[in-house]
Amino acid sequence: MIKSQNNKTIILTQSILDDSSEFWIQRPQAMLQFQLQDALQVVNRNRLILKTLMLGGHYIKYGEEKFLDIRNMFLEIVYHPRTSSTGFRLSKNGEKLDVYGEVQNWVEMLKKQTIQFNLQQKYKIIKKIGEGSLFQVFKIKNKITGFQYAVRIYDKAKLHSSNYLLDLVKKQVTLLRQVDHQNLIKLYEIFESSNHLYVIQDLIEGGTLECKISQMNFNQEQIIFIVKQTLNGLEELHKKGYIHGEVGLKSIAFKSQQDLNSLCLIHYSKVMLMNVARNNSKKMVSQRTSLKNDKTYISDLQQLGIILIRLLTGYQFHQFNLPNSMDEIKTILNFKQINQELEVLLQQLILTDFETQLSDNNTPLEVLKNDIFKKQLEPKNFILKYQTINEKNQRTSLKHLDDDSLDIRSRVHTLPYLENRQSNSRSLSNRKPNVTPLKISILHKLETIAKPPSQSSERRQSNLYQLPRMNLMPKVKQKF
Repeated sequence: MIKSQNNKTIILTQSILDDSSEFWIQRPQAMLQFQLQDALQVVNRNRLILKTLMLGGHYIKYGEEKFLDIRNMFLEIVYHPRTSSTGFRLSKNGEKLDVYGEVQNWVEMLKKQTIQFNLQQKYKIIKKIGEGSLFQVFKIKNKITGFQYAVRIYDKAKLHSSNYLLDLVKKQVTLLRQVDHQNLIKLYEIFESSNHLYVIQDLIEGGTLECKISQMNFNQEQIIFIVKQTLNGLEELHKKGYIHGEVGLKSIAFKSQQDLNSLCLIHYSKVMLMNVARNNSKKMVSQRTSLKNDKTYISDLQQLGIILIRLLTGYQFHQFNLPNSMDEIKTILNFKQINQELEVLLQQLILTDFETQLSDNNTPLEVLKNDIFKKQLEPKNFILKYQTINEKNQRTSLKHLDDDSLDIRSRVHTLPYLENRQSNSRSLSNRKPNVTPLKISILHKLETIAKPPSQSSERRQSNLYQLPRMNLMPKVKQKF
């Protein structure tokens, strides 16, 4: 008997995300690049045999013509009763594969593609942080590492009631499994129970760009950095063959409250495959002359251009009033003088329509070659910017106080001192008053320029004549 780690009987035989009923498959047509290759022990007819397994993408090579497509298979951590070794089990529709040995790296690679059961055993739910029409979002904490994540909890009854909603969730999960980029939401693992689906992903604590622009003003360096980070995320999506389709102020978020470098793209409900978009555009072009004047669909770059203009000027374009030339942009925004690099960037973004973005010459990577991104951009934290503004205001107020302050001569420390005293003269005519100029502000604060005597390194000169020391106490003989 193989004992499961959570000691629970698994009732589910197939995940809600799985469309295929086959456990073993033949060699896939795609070219595979294997990330892992180890000699592990597998259970075959109730016996442990040594087998070389290879993992490439979402496929496990078991034999020359025998493979496993691990997507949406159930993954469990198991222990062998005789050897007490740790392993993992992949199961689906009553079939299973048990593997034992050094499997830690395998589990880390498998958990993103597979489905697990033991959510509450691994994570602690902290609080609810959001919800949507299909899901609720909770902040959770890993009980072992202490790292915090966000979990989307889907009601499986709602997903079963609508094929469109279920396909939408499947499409988003498929996309997140393929990408691993700092400017995109990262998927970590998926859990499932009889009633719910749990998707573990990055925790967004910095809010969206829409919230940020209502709280603060960005300088030009920060704006260019935001555009650059967004282009990096779009480039990764386009490289994987996807179009985001919904690049807006609500779709750009920050994982950290203070760090601009934590920017990431969210909201993948309108993501479209590039090949599907090309086929659709060909059909639309066959029906109409061109898509250049059709504002029903706008490109990811055009949507980012709208955001750039909003951050620079505060003016909000929409997809139906986008200008068709740079001259129109200058006229609408009343640009008299504009940086040449910034003008080229605006032209690359605003004038790249939906049809043009499908070509290989109008990608986010080409836009990133703009000279404006070649400069060293160092984003500043939001809090540090606020502190800089406050310090500047404080310095300005103190400057006004200093201008109104009065210079007076203090009556303190006015005892005369002797300078170059002649030995045959006791006249005080050569004495100079020791006057220290002080500043008294309007707030009646004394600010002395000279150091106080306690902090002066030089010994204070005496105002008395130097007399020989005399012991005036009578001598007393001490008796022993």
